[in-house]
Amino acid sequence: MTPGIPRNIRKDHIISALSTIDQEGYPKEHESIRYSLVYEGRKYPPVWVIRTANIFANKEPLDTSLYSGGEQSNNFLRKFGFRIVKKTHSEVDHTSFDFETMSRERIWREIQSKYKGQDIPAHVLRDTYRIYGGAGRIWVDRERTSKISNDASGITVSVFQKDTPYRDDFSESSIVFPYPVTNRRGGQDGLEITATKNAKKFNIPVFVITTSKKDPTRRDVKKGFVRDWDDTNQTFLIESGKIPEYTKDGSFSEDNPFSLNQKRKRSLASRNEMNPRFSFDVFKRYGRCCAVCSMNVGGLLSAAHIKPVSENGSDDPRNGIPFCQNHRLAFDTFCFTIHPGSYQIVTREHGPSKKDLEIQVEDISKLKALPDKFALQWHYKRFFLQNKDR
Repeated sequence: MTPGIPRNIRKDHIISALSTIDQEGYPKEHESIRYSLVYEGRKYPPVWVIRTANIFANKEPLDTSLYSGGEQSNNFLRKFGFRIVKKTHSEVDHTSFDFETMSRERIWREIQSKYKGQDIPAHVLRDTYRIYGGAGRIWVDRERTSKISNDASGITVSVFQKDTPYRDDFSESSIVFPYPVTNRRGGQDGLEITATKNAKKFNIPVFVITTSKKDPTRRDVKKGFVRDWDDTNQTFLIESGKIPEYTKDGSFSEDNPFSLNQKRKRSLASRNEMNPRFSFDVFKRYGRCCAVCSMNVGGLLSAAHIKPVSENGSDDPRNGIPFCQNHRLAFDTFCFTIHPGSYQIVTREHGPSKKDLEIQVEDISKLKALPDKFALQWHYKRFFLQNKDR
């Protein structure tokens, strides 16, 4: 029997599933793309039928990522004598938002089912799934998706993330992706930037493609959503998973209440590592320059937590501040702090001075935004506790 579909699903289970679908319907995003099961004059999505039939066979709905639509599901249903028909062109609006969304979700399920999202031949992504191609790092099927976006740009299908030199720009669940800067003819860079913004506007998934860890000629794929962009720093934030509480529609919002603390798994709380969202939010909020000197070279800057991750400090950017590597280390080791009221730089009484530390400002009041005072109070108090006996 076909792998991924339980062997004990019988014809009567499938008929019971059809009856359930008649009564309850099914989610719009699980509408079939190309084929329908026809039974007693009605049409049903094959993948959802199998998913529901498993409830009667095994007391729970079948995870649709364990099997694929098309040939796999169709052949399984045909063995029981069910009729599978290809949808006519008039039944499917290939230029609709719903079709595009369902198509991407179907492709993702198949990639998960067949490849676990890893070590996929590049030609399969390009020719079979049509989610990869072009000379740039952003792939847009403009002919199809421009009819949805109602502009010349279309909607980004995938981004190809090459190895990034900055460790804070990539994680298992999110990436900071740079704007294209290729100066190609026809304003291609601008079209691709707008197309990626359109993916956020329509809240449609995009595929994040990276070089396979096993074979550099193959690709790994993740599904994500464009959560935010930063025109000043020319970056996008693309991520999957739960959206933090301090955001609105995926983007950081000053209107949401600030929380200094954040519960974490013990393994995460023991590390003082940043993540792409935190880095993106901090640089967008404050600017990409050290808060206490003029360093603004990429790779030599970092988004520092004021109350650190190891102390369960929040990833809210109001608990963050941009520093060059030297001043981040000095701040983390309490060589200096920032007064929570005046925002002035305070150094140790018997330690290195601002001149010694090469701090170029008296206070941080000229930053584009300011950290939350509760975060600064935490560091200010800890600064004096750490230096009390020195």
